[in-house]
Amino acid sequence: MVYIEGNSSESVGEMLMKMYKDENFRQNLIKKMKDTARLPDSNKAIHALTGVLQ
Repeated sequence: MVYIEGNSSESVGEMLMKMYKDENFRQNLIKKMKDTARLPDSNKAIHALTGVLQ
């Protein structure tokens, strides 16, 4: 799950660095996004993807 505290460039930068440096976090995020992409209903897929990115 990706959650960025605040609405600042520092918060976004910290999350991007976590994605870049943390291999396990990145691989889990990729797996969740691939699983979401396989949902047959596009509305359900969008809802699930939104949940992953929050």
